Amino acid sequence: EYKYWWNRNGCSRWESQDQSWLLAFVKSLPLFVETKEHIFVHAGAFDSMHPSEQPSGVLLWERYGNQTGCLGKRLVVGHTPRDNVLVEDTRIGVDTGAFYTGKLSAYDVINNQIYEAKRK
Repeated sequence: EYKYWWNRNGCSRWESQDQSWLLAFVKSLPLFVETKEHIFVHAGAFDSMHPSEQPSGVLLWERYGNQTGCLGKRLVVGHTPRDNVLVEDTRIGVDTGAFYTGKLSAYDVINNQIYEAKRK
């Protein structure tokens, strides 16, 4: 399955290079990280179910409808590009489409600070 998504997201151009180290690294990462106040996930999560009980497809690929908080915690997501970092009571969206726009964004949940870098 990873090969399909790998190629679909533009990585086939690196096929001539050994990417096994990258694949091993990505596979070693958790699907979500949970703190006292936040749940960090790549794409989205259902509100009423703990991320450990959710399908990996939701956590990795969900774009619509499942980005409104999770179990009363603020959901921090990427995956869905926006013009600017979205900061709401129930969610934070940090994807500003760096690949397409050249604008890479991050959000510091401790200090409520947005960081951005723009490709020249």
